[in-house]
Amino acid sequence: MKGLSVLVFVLCLTPAVYGALDIIWVSDAHDLANPGTPDDQGWVNLLASKGYAVDYRKNVPGTGPWQGDLTAEELQALNDADLVIISRDAGTAAHNRPAAWNSIDTPLILLSNYMARSSIWQWVNSTSMGARQSYYDLKADDPGHPVFQGVQLDANGQVVWYDAAAGSGFAGFINTRDVGNGHLIASRPDNGNLLIAEWEAGVPFYAATAQVPAARRMLFCAGNQEVSGTNKFFGAYNLTPEGEKVFLNSVAYMIPEPTTIVLLSLGSLLLRRYRR
Repeated sequence: MKGLSVLVFVLCLTPAVYGALDIIWVSDAHDLANPGTPDDQGWVNLLASKGYAVDYRKNVPGTGPWQGDLTAEELQALNDADLVIISRDAGTAAHNRPAAWNSIDTPLILLSNYMARSSIWQWVNSTSMGARQSYYDLKADDPGHPVFQGVQLDANGQVVWYDAAAGSGFAGFINTRDVGNGHLIASRPDNGNLLIAEWEAGVPFYAATAQVPAARRMLFCAGNQEVSGTNKFFGAYNLTPEGEKVFLNSVAYMIPEPTTIVLLSLGSLLLRRYRR
């Protein structure tokens, strides 16, 4: 009709291509196994190889970024990222600020089960740990979860996900499967203790804590436990090819997919993408 402009809004609910996604990798950056390369660098290299833009601020343990009281600039950076990942190489004393970390309004994956304890970030209502164990298997408690897409589970829903030949060969485990108000995704098949769990935003981690995540959280218990007395291989990459699939699926699952909004006006096409 002459003189009438038409504006059509189309909301596409399918994922859109958005370019590199920003991940902040929080680590104490121990560099003892192979001087010149932090022991947990393998994780960052993997993410970078998949096209993620990874912010890894290397530092001297105990003195660097993300440690102690977070500055306003650090909090802003964490809140602006697409995903935050806490390395297994992140000391509990240097990061024992549960209210600050749990308030971050960005999805977060925690690799350190030590940090998840009720005495630190209060994700899991337990402090009991098993240190430096040579155990490598995972059982999918929720085999239909997206983290297991393309993963070759056996008839019992199990897979070898830690690499016995990687780094120290050791891992530490938290001695519980109780994830409170969370969702248990995977556990040890021998004793049922948790390996992967998730929590939704706005709900206390468990009944006895006042700690509430501001965004989605995942505990993904991976990365070498260091060799006692040397700290070598602290947080080193230790996944098998199948375990790697679980990790990369978890990263993709935790990052919010962008929404594509198509605006059609007077025959022109304007494409805008929004992440939040």
